[in-house]
Amino acid sequence: MKILVLVTGIGYGHTIREYTLIKEILKKYPRTKVKVITYGTSWPFFKNKYPTIKIRGAKLPDYEFNYKIRSILKANLFYPLKHIINIIKVKKAIREFRPDLVITDFEPSGIIASRKTNTKFITIFNFNPNILQQYAKENKINYSIKLQASYVDHYYRLSKKVVIPTLFGPHKNVNRFVYTNPIARQSPKEFDEKRLMKKLGLKRRPILIAIGGSNFGIDLVEKMLNILPQFKEEFIIFGYPYSKEKISKNITTFTFKPNFLEYLMVCKGIITLAGHNTLSELLVYKKPSLIFPVKNHIEQMLNAYEIKKRKYGIVKNLNSLNSDMLKKSMQDFIKAIPVLQKKLDKLNVNGTGAKEIVSIIDKFK
Repeated sequence: MKILVLVTGIGYGHTIREYTLIKEILKKYPRTKVKVITYGTSWPFFKNKYPTIKIRGAKLPDYEFNYKIRSILKANLFYPLKHIINIIKVKKAIREFRPDLVITDFEPSGIIASRKTNTKFITIFNFNPNILQQYAKENKINYSIKLQASYVDHYYRLSKKVVIPTLFGPHKNVNRFVYTNPIARQSPKEFDEKRLMKKLGLKRRPILIAIGGSNFGIDLVEKMLNILPQFKEEFIIFGYPYSKEKISKNITTFTFKPNFLEYLMVCKGIITLAGHNTLSELLVYKKPSLIFPVKNHIEQMLNAYEIKKRKYGIVKNLNSLNSDMLKKSMQDFIKAIPVLQKKLDKLNVNGTGAKEIVSIIDKFK
């Protein structure tokens, strides 16, 4: 079997999701030939693991904690031309590689090229129309959210099969939409917390700060670096590229760690944006969370809405990253960790989404 995988290269969430799925496919079908097409943060991750083709993706223009449609459109004036070039590249790859199936983690060029070459494909993305409908009943939907929803809906309509990993377990499958459990790279049952503490050289359980490699989290960390020394906690930051590992007595930073789940297993809580992959794994691992969703980002908004509605974490919607507000949010979170943990201990969420997608592929290919 041959599988061509297209991965959106913004942040590590899509990257980790597809890497987990590829490994699950190879576990069941070891002779499968895999080729990846991607860009951005996904490119250096995949290029030494599988044959990988580089394309050019959209740009997120700044580091502000706000998803501004006008700024994004301005920064991507030439993206339509890049998109056409990407489609040509993907079509060429399909004709040369001749995959049995194309898997596109919401990379539009994969959807268009697969249709034009009459190649079977499935679209994977975590935007859940059901959750948007629930959100709209309780909140006003602005123009930015409507525009993003229309964009996603357009490509969903072009896809015969859309697989949507959820945060809290499958919804009822309807028409082209198939829902799965969250995707976690490993089960927490595979780890021993005491052994991990020794292996990782930790004397006490840390609080993790995970920003997923995206621009939006950079400003968050910049503000936090001035606040964290004031807390009597151990902090480990993932995804911050501008400093070496140990920058103060209680702050350690990593650009990327393949064993992130080991740190997640031993941590007492996590501070993060509202990316779907991170939230999926912290729910599977039952970890208290302080979540800062990027304003006007439809995916992050809906992910945070689900967590807040079910009260499994603290969600703070910040118009600006004021240092005093950020400090107060962290104080409230640290105080709330024991209460959140008691509630999470009763949660039963399985991170088996990747296995379920392999079963979907078996029926679809």
